[in-house]
Amino acid sequence: MNTPQDVYDRRDFLSQSVAAGLSLLLTGCNRSPLSNAFTPSQEKLALSAEVRQFHEEASPQKLIGQVAPAFYQHNIGPSSPRFGEYFGPQDFKGKIVFVNLWASWCGPCLEELPEFAAFQDAHRDDVVVLALESDPTSDWREVDLRSYHFPILEQKGKPPFDFSICTKDSCTLYRKDQEYPHLGPVIADYFYGVAKYPTTFIIDRQQVLREFVVGGMERDDLEDLLKKYR
Repeated sequence: MNTPQDVYDRRDFLSQSVAAGLSLLLTGCNRSPLSNAFTPSQEKLALSAEVRQFHEEASPQKLIGQVAPAFYQHNIGPSSPRFGEYFGPQDFKGKIVFVNLWASWCGPCLEELPEFAAFQDAHRDDVVVLALESDPTSDWREVDLRSYHFPILEQKGKPPFDFSICTKDSCTLYRKDQEYPHLGPVIADYFYGVAKYPTTFIIDRQQVLREFVVGGMERDDLEDLLKKYR
């Protein structure tokens, strides 16, 4: 059963965990406001010291050279492997992973998906493409996904660890392994720091995030990136 995230007064959190990330403005399709996505519960529960706290959006530049952030999002790609499962880039160590963050209303995103499809089909043993729907106003049902043989990960997901998103006045808690219908936008903002669509992150075989690209790419662009990390 879906469980809404819990909201707490910010003072309850301040002594318990460390802030992460900085906001960043990139080029491409603008993101929709994240605040419209949630209808959280007001229930108050005891907090543990293991809760990670995020006060600002992540910085993609600061992720380069670091282990790529984990996530567990629901795969709704009808023609992809592991349909219906929850997974993320951490499940594909030994392969080169392209995490593509997209939205259904973003024209360049939709133009790019067939390029990723051809690229994935040509490198099934070496590459994993993960297309993460990560805007609160996006609706993957508006897009015909049947011709794409890579995972399409919808907004619904499960946190890899307990964490909270804190504003000036309150904190919203996300509990590990519980299902949240709009986790994708939270991952995009606070784990990866995406401000524009499409944005693609390239993760090497050791799970290290090597670079990111803002804007649509063609097949040749993807092949060039693969040669750098093969």
